[in-house]
Amino acid sequence: MKTKLIIMTFLFACSVWLIGCEQEGPAESAGERIDQTMEEAGERLEEAGQAVKETTEQAYEATRERLEETGEAAQETTEQALEEAGDTAEKTGEAIEERTQ
Repeated sequence: MKTKLIIMTFLFACSVWLIGCEQEGPAESAGERIDQTMEEAGERLEEAGQAVKETTEQAYEATRERLEETGEAAQETTEQALEEAGDTAEKTGEAIEERTQ
């Protein structure tokens, strides 16, 4: 009889424990909401990071292109200035020769 009472008490305790596990309490619901919120925040941060990366790459490319164009323009201007200086020096040399003759 005592054994039956112990077994019955054990089975009752197990059934109460199983019922308690099946029902969500407010803490578990709050925990799930926190997990979901954190997951969504992580996804948003990842999307924002990707957007920053893309914007940075675009800005880098635009800056690189402008620097390249500026370098080419500076080179052309320098070449023209040197050519004009050479022409002027040549004309000056010719003028000096004419005067010395």
